[in-house]
Amino acid sequence: MGRDSMQESQPRFGAILIVEDLPRFWRPLKNELRASGLFSKVTVAQSVSEAEFRFQNLESVSGVLMDACLSGEKPDTLELTRKIRETHGYDGIIIAMSRDSSFRRFQLQAGCSHESTKEDAARYLMSLLLRSP
Repeated sequence: MGRDSMQESQPRFGAILIVEDLPRFWRPLKNELRASGLFSKVTVAQSVSEAEFRFQNLESVSGVLMDACLSGEKPDTLELTRKIRETHGYDGIIIAMSRDSSFRRFQLQAGCSHESTKEDAARYLMSLLLRSP
């Protein structure tokens, strides 16, 4: 295998963190992002504490897909989003992906940079990254 073909197989972007508690939503997102071959790692966190731990331990995070509600019917990831922005100094893409548009507004106010439906979040993240300089 030549040097050029080895370079082609390298991912173009760093890690992706999916913050979602329901497998019926995170599995297709994870599969789509992994299948693209664009990312060094795609990982899932199903609780706020797990999400913060995983975020802190990922190298070169390229994006976060953030559900609003991990344990119930009320947004419980807003403080996590603020922490990722303020405490950890992350200025990259965080996509709010709640089914409820009013929850997505709260997520944007907390620091998410974009919003999407859960079904479109993986494609939207890839399009954002591929068009950025």
